[in-house]
Amino acid sequence: MSLVSKDGKRAPLVSDNHFALTRRIVLIFVLLTLVSSIVIGWHAGDISKTTLGYAINWGRMQAGWDSWRAMLEAIGHLREKPTLLYEDIFFGQGVKFQYPLSSLLLLDVPERVTGLGWYLLIRITNFICFISVLAIAIATCFIFINEMVIVNAQGEFHLDARQRLFLIFISLIVVTVFYPVTKSFSLGQIQTLITLAVCIIFLAWQGKRFVSAGILVGICCAIKPQWVVLILWGALRKQWGFVLAATLTSSAIFIAAISMYGVGNFLDYFSVLSFLGRHGESYYPNQSVNGLLHRLFFNGENLEWQANVFPPYHPIVHWMTLASSAFILATAMLWRRNKTPGTLDLALIILSLTMASPIAWDHHYGVLLPILAVSLPAVLVLRAFGTWTAAYVWIAVFLVSQKLDELTKWSASTWLNPLQSYLFFGSLMILLMIYRTSVLDHLASYATARNPLNTRRQANFPESI
Repeated sequence: MSLVSKDGKRAPLVSDNHFALTRRIVLIFVLLTLVSSIVIGWHAGDISKTTLGYAINWGRMQAGWDSWRAMLEAIGHLREKPTLLYEDIFFGQGVKFQYPLSSLLLLDVPERVTGLGWYLLIRITNFICFISVLAIAIATCFIFINEMVIVNAQGEFHLDARQRLFLIFISLIVVTVFYPVTKSFSLGQIQTLITLAVCIIFLAWQGKRFVSAGILVGICCAIKPQWVVLILWGALRKQWGFVLAATLTSSAIFIAAISMYGVGNFLDYFSVLSFLGRHGESYYPNQSVNGLLHRLFFNGENLEWQANVFPPYHPIVHWMTLASSAFILATAMLWRRNKTPGTLDLALIILSLTMASPIAWDHHYGVLLPILAVSLPAVLVLRAFGTWTAAYVWIAVFLVSQKLDELTKWSASTWLNPLQSYLFFGSLMILLMIYRTSVLDHLASYATARNPLNTRRQANFPESI
C-alpha cells in the first residue's frame, strides 16, 4: 500500500493526537464491556458467564478440561481396547470427540516421554495456554504495528519506546475483554494454542517468512484437517515454499499418528466428518450458518448444551450449509488469486475458513483478534465505508468481542432466535469489511499506476471515532 498526500509529502501516520484518540477508544471500549457485563450479570444473577467473568477466570488461571478430557478418553481407549476409536466412543458411547488422531500427539507423546501423571500434565498445558493469551496480546500488538508500516510503505514511520509500550498495554487490555480468547482459555481448549499459531503465522507472513508460516499451518491442519484449504489457497497463488512446508509438516504428523494408532482408526475419522457435516450443532455458541439454520427451524436444543446428543438430520439445513460453505470458501479462494497475497488476503481466507465450518464455536473466533489487527489500519486509512467507517467498525468489534447471554436466552424460543447468532453477524460484517478494503486498495493501486502523481489516499487515521 502506498499513502501519498496531495502535496507529494508524507503526513505522519501516527501522531500524539492519534494516540490520544486511541486512548479514548480503548477507554470507551473497556467501559462498555464493564457496563454490559455488570448489567447482564446483575440481571442473570451471575457474572461468571459474561465477558468480564471470562476475563476474571483468565486472571485467576481458572481453566477447565474441555479439549483435554475428550482427548484423554480417546487415548485411554486406544491404549486399552482393540476396537475402532470413533466407532466405539463417538458413535457407540456418544462422546463428542471430534478431533483427528493427530491431535492426540499433543498429550500422548509428552506423557509417554516424561511419565507425568495426566492431572499434572493438564495443569502444565493449561498454564501454557495462560501464557499463550499474553503472547496473543503481544503478537497482536506487533501485527498491528507491522501493518501500519506496510500501509505507510513509501514514507517514514517511527514509533518511540513510549508509544510501543503504550500499544502493548492496550493489547493486554483488549485481549482480556475479547471473550472468544478468554473463553477458550476458561474452557481448557486447544483453540487457545491455534489462535496463538494464527498470530505467529501473520507475523511470519508480514516478514515474508513463508516457510515458517507453512510449518505452523501444517501443525494447525493436524488439529483441524479442514485447514488443508489453506494449502490449496497457497497453491492457487503459487506460494510454493508455504505450500511445501505446510504439506510436509502435516504429512509428517499424520504419518506419526497412523504409526501409533493404526490406519483403521485414521480412516474411521472420515465417518465422523461426514456425520458432523450432515448434523452440525444447534446449541447457540455454534456461530455458523448451520447453527443459525438449526435454531431458525427449532431443530434441536439451542439453549442448553447436550453432551451426547446432536440435532436431528434436517435436509434443508444440511444442503443450505453445504451451499453457504461452498460459496464462502470459493469466493475467498478465487478472490484476486493472480495477485501476490498479502496479510489482508491471508486474513480473508482464515476468517472464511472459520465461518464456513458447519460447527464454528464462539471460541473459534479468537482468530478475529489478529485478523482485526491486520485489517484495521487499511480500513481506517481508506475509510472503507466513508463517514460511517468508525461506526461500522465499532458495531462489528462489539458484536464479536462481547458475551451477550441475556440476548440469547430472551430470543431462544422465539422467531427472533437469529439474534443468537450475533457473533456470526459481526464476523460477517468484518468479512465484508475486508472485501471492501481489498477492492478499494486495488482501485487506488490502479489509479496510481496510471498516474503516479495522483493522490492514492490521505495518510491519516480518522480524527474522530
